[in-house]
Amino acid sequence: MNRKPLVAFIFILLLKPAFGQTNNLANKYLDFFEEPVKKIAIDILAFNKHLFIKTNKNKAEDLKKNILDNTARERARFEKKEDFVGQESLKKESLYFLESVQNYLTTQQVFDFPETESYNADSVFLIQKSFIFNLDLLYKASIRIHEEQQNFCLVNRIPDRPKEIGINSIFIEAIKVEEYCIEINKRVMSTRHIERLFLNSIGKDTGNRPDEIRQTIILAAEEGTLKLKGLPTHKNDRSLKNSALNSLRLYRAEASGALVQLLNFRKHEQDFYKHHFKSKEKGELTPKEKDRYRIAIADYNANIKKANEVVKDLEEKRLVHEKDYDLAYRAYIEEMLTIEY
Repeated sequence: MNRKPLVAFIFILLLKPAFGQTNNLANKYLDFFEEPVKKIAIDILAFNKHLFIKTNKNKAEDLKKNILDNTARERARFEKKEDFVGQESLKKESLYFLESVQNYLTTQQVFDFPETESYNADSVFLIQKSFIFNLDLLYKASIRIHEEQQNFCLVNRIPDRPKEIGINSIFIEAIKVEEYCIEINKRVMSTRHIERLFLNSIGKDTGNRPDEIRQTIILAAEEGTLKLKGLPTHKNDRSLKNSALNSLRLYRAEASGALVQLLNFRKHEQDFYKHHFKSKEKGELTPKEKDRYRIAIADYNANIKKANEVVKDLEEKRLVHEKDYDLAYRAYIEEMLTIEY
């Protein structure tokens, strides 16, 4: 009888508790680094939301400070942790990630979004792009730590851990969401800003300037619509893109309709003032001239009343679709950059 298989089987049984003990130690060692790193990564995304939506700046700064304090504490703990002999890279990459987080937070400023009247969409777009660039640096650090975690699991025969979603997946998804949102926001906010320029211009500028701005609104809305229709809808977006397209459609309709009416009212107003000043210069008016002047005043008052009605209707409609878009923009970022730990 061949006794070798029996001896091998007994040898395996004797080794099994040792394998289990080693596996348990490896799991605990991995947990020591992985859990705090994941918690900090999720907190970073919570902070990152404040960079893309208008919010309480003090709240954002407080969150930033809390994450920095927590990162410093965890970094001190990591440095004191004894190495897992022969697999020091896990500790090294975990420390590197925390260092990257500290660098990110100390250099990342919370941005004060300008009001619509002074909104420069191209400038805001570039600033938000820089937010994404900085987050991408953390993403690259998260790739390194995820790869090391998987190597650690492979070497220590931890079969289930590599199947978990790493923080690198969390970061890359956040970057995709932010890129999607700023592309949409640029189109909407640039058109909104131009619309405000028209309302300011019609009250103070003479000549063709207001009409030139009106035509620019139409062009911006049309170009924005084409861009957004060509932009693939990102996952879970149930209303953001549609709200943006609706706003652009209504800005274009406004510029082609109500704003033309306001320009016509403005022309009637200018004609009235010319008549008014001529009458004043002449002094004594004939009965017919007085009749024409009274008619001109009545027309002017009717014109003002109609203009006010148009402006009121314009403001009511604009308030609705702008509010819908703002809520959709904020809600989507809140949803997509909120991860439960």
